[in-house]
Amino acid sequence: MIDFIRNKLKGGSGKTAKAAITVVLANVARLAAQALYFVAFARSVGPDTFAHFSAAMALSIIMSPFIGLGSGALIVKRCSRDPSTLSSYYGSALAFTLGTLFIASPAYLLILNGSLGPDGWAIATAVLLSELLATKLQEITVQAFQSQSRINAVAGATILTSLFRIAAAGLGFMIAEDSLGIWLSLYMASAIIPCAIYVSVFLKNYGIKRRLYTAEIFDGLKFSLGISSQGIYNDADKLIMPRLASAEISGNYAAAYKIVDVAFSPVRALLTVTYPGFFKAGANGISESLAYSRKYLPATVGLGLIGSMGIFACSGMATWILGQDYEQTATILKYLAVIPLLRSFHFLMADAMTGADYQGIRSVIQIIVAGANIVGNIILIPQIGWKGAAFVSIACDAALCLLLYATAAGLRNRESNAHG
Repeated sequence: MIDFIRNKLKGGSGKTAKAAITVVLANVARLAAQALYFVAFARSVGPDTFAHFSAAMALSIIMSPFIGLGSGALIVKRCSRDPSTLSSYYGSALAFTLGTLFIASPAYLLILNGSLGPDGWAIATAVLLSELLATKLQEITVQAFQSQSRINAVAGATILTSLFRIAAAGLGFMIAEDSLGIWLSLYMASAIIPCAIYVSVFLKNYGIKRRLYTAEIFDGLKFSLGISSQGIYNDADKLIMPRLASAEISGNYAAAYKIVDVAFSPVRALLTVTYPGFFKAGANGISESLAYSRKYLPATVGLGLIGSMGIFACSGMATWILGQDYEQTATILKYLAVIPLLRSFHFLMADAMTGADYQGIRSVIQIIVAGANIVGNIILIPQIGWKGAAFVSIACDAALCLLLYATAAGLRNRESNAHG
């Protein structure tokens, strides 16, 4: 696999190839940590509680882009072009993150109120502190390192978090058994401690300047809308399904989708490395950012194909790994197996549009698909259960491929005509 990636990246710099391999290797560790924690937690609490936990996670993924108003993406965009602004953009990002979290927290808890069973408040609070606070702060800090092409620091964050997740899984397996309170405490610790370490490292190396880039709030919101829409068409089904289907089925579906996300992680690692380059190439127009994306298309599609084939081939092992309570997960996985391959196409094209300053158009497309996803799930889940959710997920990813490719081609032709 590493040789395949290296060969496909020869069109770029050797530094890029080495960075990609570094991040992919770090994500291998992340895959192992996620898998270990996921299996231990899912087996211990059962599909009903796991469905409720997944619903809380789904809402955090949808709301997370609005925490900070897209300031992390702005760091990558602005500071990859002008490194001297890093400290001030980071200070602005921290201020916006804490401010928006204060506003969003009541809305998050209110939406989940009464929908997560008797342990709803504990689950919602743990996910809020872990994902909307700690993970968000660490994400912005990693994006700051990413903007400076500090790939070792990006990979280090992944490895550090993975080590804490492995430790949490091990402790949970030894002492928690089916105690949800202990599992949630370990989960919060595995997010908060790595976040504190990485924020401290960044401040020691770069410092911070107190400045608010209020004039760029609208630009940041375009990133927020796009990323949140992405969260909706990827995760809204996990939030909707417990309300329209049984918790047991919802837990099986959430477990299957978690495996799909894990299988897509190598592609996401490669996209992490290439992301700043899209802004540098896109400064000269979408033709340049599309040319940049073509260099990495074989590698991303290859990794996506391997992920899809791996899911389908190994789906029968799901019940053996997760336990008899998850016997339907194997069947669900066969339906969802194509998703990593579809994502490997449209994520790369979407980044090409963002790099060329067409984030607004990208966001509009993603919002349309997100709306279709919600409507489709509400209609189909009561009719055909998890199969409806699976069909909607696949259809939305396929639609994104077509819409993003067609739109990017149209924008390229428009730019060519304008210059011609």
